[in-house]
Amino acid sequence: MAVTVPVPWARYSLRPGEFSCDYLPRTMSGGPSFTGFTQDTSVDTGIWQIRYGKIPIVTAADLMLFRSYALQINGRANQVLVPIYSNKTAPWASGVKNSSISAKVIGSTAIRAVSIVIEMDTGGTVYAGQFFTIANRLYGIANISATAVVGGKTQYTCDILPPLRAAAADNAAVSFDSLISTCKLLTDTEMSARLTPGEFTYADVNFIEDF
Repeated sequence: MAVTVPVPWARYSLRPGEFSCDYLPRTMSGGPSFTGFTQDTSVDTGIWQIRYGKIPIVTAADLMLFRSYALQINGRANQVLVPIYSNKTAPWASGVKNSSISAKVIGSTAIRAVSIVIEMDTGGTVYAGQFFTIANRLYGIANISATAVVGGKTQYTCDILPPLRAAAADNAAVSFDSLISTCKLLTDTEMSARLTPGEFTYADVNFIEDF
């Protein structure tokens, strides 16, 4: 059977006990001047780095599943669809987790855009600091620059990072509650788990965004 690429990570079966998702900016400095002033400039788009810590490997089935993913991902050869465990900050309706959230892009938005308009069809209030996904690409909301109510639905103009990895069509689906980032393993050896025969163990895996 052919391997599905990008490889969709098992969101529940290989759920980490520890998780982090960090946006790593890229800046450049010309060094300090004679007065000691230093100017740092953003030179490119930043990138997401994701850490899965303490993935439990308890049973033989757990171990075989982990090994099968290691073989499918094949080091840094294949992309991975990495789940982002950040549902507690999603815009749930009335704060009720697992209620319906439906959102979409308003207006065609060009690749590398750093501002996007999102309309909430169902769900709660959108805030700076929330994450969302468009077409398996992860974005963070740095600021809400404007809001408007159109046809009874709230539209949010969001300043985002990273810049759009691909153009977003009008009405493109926006997900706040099933977040994904398209990544590769940080190194070829990320899934080389150290196992103690006959004992409960954990695995740690690091990912870096790939685009």
